[in-house]
Amino acid sequence: MRELLREYERLILQLEETLREGRLSLQRMFYVLRPMMKSLKSLTLISRMLVGKKGLRAFLILEREWKAGEERRQILGYLLSRCAICIFDFINTWMMKGQIDDPGHEFFLDEKSDLKKEALNRDLNSSYWEQRYRIKPDVVPSFLHVHVDKILLAGKYVNVLRECKVHLEVKNVQTEVFAESFQFGLPESEYKLAKYVTSAFEFASTSLVNYIVRDLDLFGRLQSIKRYFLLDQGDFLSHFLEIAREELSKPASKTSTVKLSSLLELAIRTSSSKDSSYKDDLTCSLHSTTVVDQLLRIVNMTGQSHETGRNRNKDFCAFEAFSVDYRVSWPLSLIISRKAITKYQLLFRHLFHCKYVESTLCSSWTTQQVRKRICWASCGRQEPY
Repeated sequence: MRELLREYERLILQLEETLREGRLSLQRMFYVLRPMMKSLKSLTLISRMLVGKKGLRAFLILEREWKAGEERRQILGYLLSRCAICIFDFINTWMMKGQIDDPGHEFFLDEKSDLKKEALNRDLNSSYWEQRYRIKPDVVPSFLHVHVDKILLAGKYVNVLRECKVHLEVKNVQTEVFAESFQFGLPESEYKLAKYVTSAFEFASTSLVNYIVRDLDLFGRLQSIKRYFLLDQGDFLSHFLEIAREELSKPASKTSTVKLSSLLELAIRTSSSKDSSYKDDLTCSLHSTTVVDQLLRIVNMTGQSHETGRNRNKDFCAFEAFSVDYRVSWPLSLIISRKAITKYQLLFRHLFHCKYVESTLCSSWTTQQVRKRICWASCGRQEPY
């Protein structure tokens, strides 16, 4: 609007100069001012509509009026095209730097700074990734509806890399500055916008995937989890059950976690997993509930478990409470979150319980066979086959 008013002021100065030169007639003045009078009338009506509005809420009003009819479409199109420059600056800062430059809270992205990434390692229901940065749907311009999800994700990806202090080489990204030439409602301008958003999104997603997979060895981490939680190479567990049987048979409340951790470390270092790069990230823990109660607590929407008498009295054995845990750092915690680790723990606790029962049965059978031989030998008779 200021630019249109400056054009009007320049026109008045030109008319004054023509008047001083004696070349301005009433008819000529009316001819020159008539188009501007129509524009100023439209600006007056538009200004009244925008009273008390700012940012994208004002933009949406202009957009609605532009769609409503042809009467003021030209000037509205001009205003929308000029306003879009600020929107593109905001989008570019977000998609290229992962930062929200919006001190007045006028744009379509919102940040909840109270959500911390550390919650991914401790909170089963952490909403950090979904809620830390989110879209405000009521202020998204219509020409961005098809692109807004890509814009949000691209900025999130770049934000993760920026927090990890990863240098991004953006010279190969389609960063053509089209804001100055953007014309609202023109298909060519919308095509350029789509091309830019797609290019920036692909660059951000590829950069993050390469960093997590190559630099942080995601597949190595997943293989490690498979080895320890799903017993892909379970020889360490067999050894652990042998050396920790006495401790595991005690009540959970009287069992030393420190001692179990030492025995687990010894079992791993004497197994086929001794050369694993991530064996030091494995720890053990004793849960305060059985695996059934843990499942019920997770399923229950209120977070209250359907506790049994065994759980209230805490008289279950250590092998029923035993589980392993896994330390994961940012940004791998986005993928291997506390929620994912908990699912693996539930599977491990079930498998561990089965292995413990199997080991106990084998031990009982072996003991029974030894006693049987002793009994036959004491009677002076040969053991039948």
